[in-house]
Amino acid sequence: MEQSKNKKAIIYCRVSTKEQADEGNSLITQERFCRDYANKNGFEVVATFIEEGESAKTTNRKQLLKMIEFCRKNKGKINSIIFYKIDRLSRDTADYLSLKVLFNKLGISICSTSEIIENTPTGRFMETVIAGSAQFDNEVRSERCRNGMIEAARSGRRPFKAPIGYINSEVNGEPNLIINEKRAGFIRLIFERLATGLYSQEEVRREVNKNGAMLNNGNYISKQYMNVIARNKVYKGIIDSFNLGEIKGSFEPIISEELFDKVQYILNNRAKRKSGYNTLNPDFPLRGVIISEGGNKLDGSWSKGNAKQKFPYYRFRNQKGFNVRKEKFEEQFKEYLKKFEFKSEFVDLLKDSLAINWEHRHQSNKQLKAKAEKKIVELKTKQELIVDKNLKDIIPDDLAKEQLEKIKSEIVALNMKLREYEGDENIQEVLDFSLGLMQNLVERIEKLKIKQRKDLQWFLFPDGVVFDGQKFRTTRTALILDTKMTSRAEKSNYVDRTGLEPATSAVQMRRSTR
Repeated sequence: MEQSKNKKAIIYCRVSTKEQADEGNSLITQERFCRDYANKNGFEVVATFIEEGESAKTTNRKQLLKMIEFCRKNKGKINSIIFYKIDRLSRDTADYLSLKVLFNKLGISICSTSEIIENTPTGRFMETVIAGSAQFDNEVRSERCRNGMIEAARSGRRPFKAPIGYINSEVNGEPNLIINEKRAGFIRLIFERLATGLYSQEEVRREVNKNGAMLNNGNYISKQYMNVIARNKVYKGIIDSFNLGEIKGSFEPIISEELFDKVQYILNNRAKRKSGYNTLNPDFPLRGVIISEGGNKLDGSWSKGNAKQKFPYYRFRNQKGFNVRKEKFEEQFKEYLKKFEFKSEFVDLLKDSLAINWEHRHQSNKQLKAKAEKKIVELKTKQELIVDKNLKDIIPDDLAKEQLEKIKSEIVALNMKLREYEGDENIQEVLDFSLGLMQNLVERIEKLKIKQRKDLQWFLFPDGVVFDGQKFRTTRTALILDTKMTSRAEKSNYVDRTGLEPATSAVQMRRSTR
């Protein structure tokens, strides 16, 4: 009798989120059964661990881990763990048996208030069967849930939590997405900004957050989630889940398919000129574009003078001995740019030549554009036929997905081609702007915003500009600069034009036709 009084036990209770409304499995019911069992069997309950809203699919549960740590610290002092049913401890057979081995090593037996667990061959077999049944029941329910979600996706409904811009609701009695207009505007703004190619994801993220964009949980858009938004096909009305391939959703898209695909193209092909420091600092527009003969990139920073006044300086990273005032260095670079500026007589001749060439190209593009548009219609019709056959189980999922991915790639490529064929109508306006820019290159480049200025500098000098300590030079320039430089009677000693054909310039060709 004395030995019975010294027996100590702990109680473990658990409910998942779905089970909380089930009275038979409620925490109050479980704890009552466990305490009744302890009293009837002479156990003193020294601790109780309550797990609320946790699944038993894994052992990574807060209260379970606390209970294991408590048992380790009190090794030799705890005799038993009492729970309502085996599936309260675990719904995975391997996890349950591992926990049992762990507790046995600590000298602790496990007790179920509603199942007979005996330390006999038959008892241990039945215990394993019960644990396996719990896992089987859990897997069957998971499979039913997954199959239901697959069927929902097949019918064009998205069976997941709504992303920003949408809310979960019911349409015609079925769960589906509906547009949340208040937040959908932010999604449209994000894609419209990214589609220009002038803004980074971070710049757009800051803009929409500043304007009040928030996720459905009330948090601002994070850097990681910004990329999730930019890649989410749901916004163009497409479901791509469960390896079913792309299925047209039965909900309304927030943006067009063309806009979404354009953003994907830009994100996938964005220039990879990345560095460990901010090259888009408007105080130092030459950062990164200028490099030393040793290959070090130009950097810039503010330095304090004796009067604690700050002065801007350029210097090459990882290179000692070069430190020059910003104003002086930029004035020298302007002088270098001036030799690439076009004279007015050259502009007139080049404009005539380009206009004739562009007109020919425009007529050719009209024909190519019509062919591409016709091909896109044919491919979209083919897409619909494959989806229809897949839904009727005529074509298996894996084959349908493979064919749909191939068609999608073709459509994206054709859409990119269409954009190349567009925009020829305003040729005179384009020529006036472009050639006007080249006539006043130094003046106009200074008026551009830092992002546009850096893009223009990289366009003009694709490999950057080398500074040897006294003079600038470059090994490769844009074609428009090549055309101008090859027309000069006196060629620069500082520009390597290997591979060019200087014998016949654009100007000379135009003169010969007059």
